[in-house]
Amino acid sequence: MAIERLGAIDVLSPANVGALASALESLGYYRYWLTEHHSPQQSGSPMLMAAIAAASTSRLRIGTAGAMLPYYNLPRLASETRLLRSLFPDRFEFGVINGRVRDPILHNRMLDGVPLRDYPAAIRYLMSMVTGSFSIGDEDALPTELEDFWICSTSPSSATLAGELGSRFAYHHYLAAGVPLAESLAIVDQYREQWSLRRGTAPPPVVLVCYGCCAQTEWEARERWAASIAQKGHSWPLPTTAEPRLRDRSFPCFLGSGPQCVAQLEELANVYGTTDIVLQSLAPSFPQVVESYALIAAEQPAITPSSGMIAGPAR
Repeated sequence: MAIERLGAIDVLSPANVGALASALESLGYYRYWLTEHHSPQQSGSPMLMAAIAAASTSRLRIGTAGAMLPYYNLPRLASETRLLRSLFPDRFEFGVINGRVRDPILHNRMLDGVPLRDYPAAIRYLMSMVTGSFSIGDEDALPTELEDFWICSTSPSSATLAGELGSRFAYHHYLAAGVPLAESLAIVDQYREQWSLRRGTAPPPVVLVCYGCCAQTEWEARERWAASIAQKGHSWPLPTTAEPRLRDRSFPCFLGSGPQCVAQLEELANVYGTTDIVLQSLAPSFPQVVESYALIAAEQPAITPSSGMIAGPAR
């Protein structure tokens, strides 16, 4: 299956966000998503990082993938979302995750004494504040299709919820640790089935989020991947066959030269039945990350470099 839209998800230092966004736009990428991490080296504010990325570009779609919903004041988050949508019309994609920080002390401090909310209820409440599309508490209400509202997850319940509520769904394949491929595909199918059941129309493409490394040669890509993983304190093995790439997050989804990586990504897109891919290129340095994205873009005929436009169907 041909890839129609390529995106990227943040890597390395927040100091590189503006430069990477600008580079991705010049390479013809469709979207750039910012994540939430609570560590000294990364950003815990995807909304702020998204604003910086959007201000550094003019066409690239910018989003969050996503805001850790349990830790947010929902009225304030809705206000920030409306603000970014007004500042960057038709470019801001707001995504949420049901994520937790690993440190229990930090987790409790971030909750600040507020009990964990019911996740589906929190999303409904947030959607109603952002769009006013349906009433809070009405379980049978059918909201307007929300093209710029994303639920990002690897869980069956989140996939079902996204389909029921009419939001878009991003499946983070690279975070599906130990999940068999058949289960991953079933989760994606749950979203599609719920969407069609509730709306009576074909669902929009699921975005598949993948990570790996691309370089001039396969050997160089493997060296960069290994160095990047070592920087993060991991010792994951490298794949010797295509099968691990499809089923285990310990292996890169794409690894090799430009032609090799595009072939691997097209295989993944075909397996998941999607045309939208978001990449996380891991490499030891920022210039190597940019090169990885550039080499993949150069092999994609659907991308028009420097225009920020993707050939093919409109959104």
